Amino acid sequence: MLIGSNTQRPAWFIVASFAAAGCLNVLPLGWLGGYFQPDWVALVLIYWCFWEPERVGAVAGWCAGLMLDLLTGGILGRFALGKTIVGFAANKISLRLRVYPVWQQCVGVAAIIALDTLTHAVVHLLLEEGPMPLARWLTPAASMIMWPLVVVLLSPRSRQHRYR
Repeated sequence: MLIGSNTQRPAWFIVASFAAAGCLNVLPLGWLGGYFQPDWVALVLIYWCFWEPERVGAVAGWCAGLMLDLLTGGILGRFALGKTIVGFAANKISLRLRVYPVWQQCVGVAAIIALDTLTHAVVHLLLEEGPMPLARWLTPAASMIMWPLVVVLLSPRSRQHRYR
């Protein structure tokens, strides 16, 4: 049995974490010319899909992606499609992955974010913008590195002792 699995975070905290992740996504914080930047919205979405699968899923992913579309000023739906797929995939494997330690969850998180990056690459090609730069494929690696930080920041204190 998972310790602290019956604790629910308030809805305002979930929305505030998505808003903060959206702000982090649009800030130029990446290394290597901005390409080694984690996908903060996807990381927060995956976290909430793992720990609140009844409340956060594909619809929340679509809303988060639409928020990211509005923040970046791009074509509406570009990020929404990817985040919907992330929300669906994270909900599907949430029960399997959340029982592992955080360092093992990093691999699954990287796979889900690689799926999001693949979706962006396909949309990029369909919009006839040419192939996506190869350096954009560093996003899953950067997100994998930042996953433990997201878990520590968003976990309630009752869950934190499980990650030692």
